[in-house]
Amino acid sequence: MIWKNSYKKVMKMEVQMLEELYYTIYLFGERQSKEEFLKMCMPERIVPQFLSLLKDDAEKVILMGIEEGAEKVEYNEKSSTLKVFTDKIPLSVCMECEYTDMEDGMFHSIPFYKYDKLLLLSYWQYEYSPLEDIIENEVPKILSETPTLDIVLVLLNNQIKTGLTDLGSQQDAINKAYQKYQEKYKDMLHVSVWGKGDSIFNLLHPKMKIGSFIEKAYCESFHIWSDRLKEDFLEELREYGAISEILDFEPNELEREVCGLKKLKGSKDIIKTFWNNFYQKYYEKAEDSIIADYKDFIQKVCVWDIEKDISELKKEMNKLYNNRSIDNIDAVYQAPQNQMEYNRLEESKGVKSKFYKSIQEYYREDVPNYLLAHLDKKQKKIRKQINQFLIGEKSYE
Repeated sequence: MIWKNSYKKVMKMEVQMLEELYYTIYLFGERQSKEEFLKMCMPERIVPQFLSLLKDDAEKVILMGIEEGAEKVEYNEKSSTLKVFTDKIPLSVCMECEYTDMEDGMFHSIPFYKYDKLLLLSYWQYEYSPLEDIIENEVPKILSETPTLDIVLVLLNNQIKTGLTDLGSQQDAINKAYQKYQEKYKDMLHVSVWGKGDSIFNLLHPKMKIGSFIEKAYCESFHIWSDRLKEDFLEELREYGAISEILDFEPNELEREVCGLKKLKGSKDIIKTFWNNFYQKYYEKAEDSIIADYKDFIQKVCVWDIEKDISELKKEMNKLYNNRSIDNIDAVYQAPQNQMEYNRLEESKGVKSKFYKSIQEYYREDVPNYLLAHLDKKQKKIRKQINQFLIGEKSYE
């Protein structure tokens, strides 16, 4: 059975059912900091409507992850609650905040046991005494009562004009505050600098395993994603994503930047030098692009620790690159003395053509196949967990 009405069910959830959502986040900070942060968590096209309704005595704001194309803003006058359905956050995530400034005593009334993560927001007064007082005096109490709560202090970097003449530039103020909080509160919370253009995925993403409650909307999204992984992933990655752009070199670019005679001067092993030159010139940028495609592909279903996952991916792709470079060396050739000697070497041994072929195979075969196998393991683990909760419903086996 496919749940055609799953998203309608999500949209109709009342505020009192918030505790049933899969992963809940509470935002705390000054009104302006919350408004700026929330705007960056929704498509630009619905921001005007959000701001317009926000002026209507809204007391509470809730953001819920939804599929692309289903974004909307709703205001409930009875509960003074503004609800935003946005595709900029994962389906498994819901955020809530009171649309007020920080007030004395307010922190005590927040039921932190209902939430999985707390984001403490600081927008322009980065070293802000009331916020520091809360961290030093209240956060230890919260953690003693709710030890599983993940707390992140977010320094919002939105390139605003703040008049911070005594602290220098805004960036200087952020760097100073970051170093201070990182050292001072490292045992209580994480510190993150985040601004427009940065990945909201890393900041909001759940760092946990599948729990005892799974939204049917998530299951539906996972089912669609699983089909896409099985049928289209390799083609999408090779033909339409970063890999196709990585391999789309201008004429003679590799010759000039990687294999040119000038780039081989003094080399005792020119094939090894090919791989080193490519790594220094292209590898990091290519890696960033591939990781960006990967994040985009998993963002609707990922329920694992994304930072740890990316670290593992980079390590394994680097290992594959080194293995490929070693396998490509069938003999050792010193750098030719001149272009004529280099041409004769290429005609007889095909050193450059073999390298070109091998680097193509690394990006078109090694990397995509590794990512597919990596995601297949994730898929099987999640599917096993989901099926434990779907007795009598559609099986994903």
